Amino acid sequence: MRLLLVSCALLVPACASSTATSPDGEASAVVGGAWEAPRTVADGGPRLLVTCEPYPPTSFPCRPLFRESWPLLTLAPSGLGLALWNRWDGSQFRLASARFTAGAWDAPNDVASGGRGEPESPSFGQYALAGDRGGNGLAVWRADGPLLLASRFTASGWSPAEPVGMGVHAAPLLPDQAAGLVVWEGDAPRALLWSRRDASGWTPPAVLVDMPRSEPVVDEHALALAPDGSAVVAWTVRNSGFSDAPPPAYTEVWTSRYTAPRGWDAARRIARFEDSRVLSLRVAAQAFGAVLGYQLVSTRVSTFGAGGVWVQDAVHAAGEGDAWSQPRQIGGAEPGMTYADLPALALDARGNGVLAWVAVSTAPAQRYTIRAARFSSTTRQWEPPAELTGTPGFGDSAYPPDDLRVALSDAGNAVAVWTYDDRAQGRSRLWASHLVPAPGWSAPWLLREADDTGQGSGLSAPEAAMDASGNALVLWAQADGERARIWSARLVAQTR
Repeated sequence: MRLLLVSCALLVPACASSTATSPDGEASAVVGGAWEAPRTVADGGPRLLVTCEPYPPTSFPCRPLFRESWPLLTLAPSGLGLALWNRWDGSQFRLASARFTAGAWDAPNDVASGGRGEPESPSFGQYALAGDRGGNGLAVWRADGPLLLASRFTASGWSPAEPVGMGVHAAPLLPDQAAGLVVWEGDAPRALLWSRRDASGWTPPAVLVDMPRSEPVVDEHALALAPDGSAVVAWTVRNSGFSDAPPPAYTEVWTSRYTAPRGWDAARRIARFEDSRVLSLRVAAQAFGAVLGYQLVSTRVSTFGAGGVWVQDAVHAAGEGDAWSQPRQIGGAEPGMTYADLPALALDARGNGVLAWVAVSTAPAQRYTIRAARFSSTTRQWEPPAELTGTPGFGDSAYPPDDLRVALSDAGNAVAVWTYDDRAQGRSRLWASHLVPAPGWSAPWLLREADDTGQGSGLSAPEAAMDASGNALVLWAQADGERARIWSARLVAQTR
């Protein structure tokens, strides 16, 4: 089960205009945007020399950009941003961070230093970051084996690290600067565990979902925060069907809702896919009117190789349960499309949504495109998907894009960013597209290009976020000789 951090993002309204709030409080329409030149945020340190084994027993020395050390990003509606990454200082690994204020990055600093406060390896893959609407942050990471530590970021800087529990794959949320909520995978007991932070510190870990060591097993999980401080968690229960007398193969999707101080509601099964495995989950929550709106996206692949993106939504009114819709396929079912993956999801303050994914067709030739759809909280319907036209570097290529992210703003505009490795030329490229509702998605814009590392991409997966005025911030790591560097690019919204 891989780390999946899902935080409350801001997104595209269904209306035809896109508005932001000016300093004098008047609404102004976002009509476009311009990308500033990318800038270096920090030196990520040397890229550690390791042995790569792409095709065992073949091996060779290499300096990859470790996937699990890529930077993370949060951005508050006010434009206050926070970045977190793992760096090698030549003798040990350190978690480092930087603050984004007034359109510029402050000098980086370490979150924890010395001994047990440090990540244990370059590829431990166990740190996560959450932010609140005030610009504060919560980092959770693994150190000293399965020990999970947490630190909170405020205007005063990072707090001393506090133990949360024992386990892996932590997904944190930050309702406000004094609180915190973390769900993670534990081994003793084998379960999805959770803890919240109150005035006395982190509560003792408690079992949310038992995780049996035999099938069916709990697989993916995702967590999202609602504006009222409640949270929703989703997870999958999978039965592969591999045994002497195989039972049916299936995957189920379950959810539960958290409210303080009551805790978690009884778990509910909201979907079951026969002969399929769910590969990823995305979940988001937002308030609109007197209710909370939820969106859940799953990608699944069948035993016959076909795959697609499925959507479900729910609303929660006071005193009522969550009324989840039935799953509906939105990606992979289009004419000529045979597969869809890498979904990216966000909601706005009105409960509207946007979803992007990579679509794959195999006839007459293999082709990759990026497609996106918008959700209307008024009709509770997804609009027909649109292709991000002119998707460069794909066409009939045999290689798909590596990562895809979307970010959306209360102003109504959105960005999609993704990386693509042109393996024939040995180049890694980072692309972006900007959505203003009336004209739609812009032609893809090349943000950055780099040589590959000889073993994987020369660019990390990007992180993207937007503020309430429609400005976007993108963050990534890039190979630079024998070192890694953290880079960012900013889209400045144009209004009228």
